[in-house]
Amino acid sequence: MVRLNPIYRYWLPPFLKRLQRHESPPPPKTALAALFFLGLGTTLIAVGLCEKWYDVGPKNDGHFFALWMLGFLTFLPGSYASFMLWGAFRGWPYYSYDEVPSWDDNISYT
Repeated sequence: MVRLNPIYRYWLPPFLKRLQRHESPPPPKTALAALFFLGLGTTLIAVGLCEKWYDVGPKNDGHFFALWMLGFLTFLPGSYASFMLWGAFRGWPYYSYDEVPSWDDNISYT
C-alpha cells in the first residue's frame, strides 16, 4: 500500500503535488460539476461553430444559435467555478474553497 505524506489526505498525481499550495482537498462534487459544465459548454460551442462554418447538421436556421446559447450558458458557470477552484488549489491570495459556489451542501428543504 502506498503511504502518503501526512499533509496530503488524498492521493494526487506527482505533477499536481508540485502545484498544490493548500493542504485541504477541493470539494469533490463542485470540482466535478465545474469540469463537466466547462467541458460540455466548450463542446457545444465547438459543435455550433462547426455547424455554422461547414454547413453541416440540421437545415434549421437557428440550430447553431441554440447550440451556441446552450454552450455559453454552461461554459460561463463552469469556467468561473474552475478558475476559482484553480486559484484556491494554487493558494493565490484571496482565493479559497469557501468562495466557490458549492454543490456539495446537503440541504434539506423539508
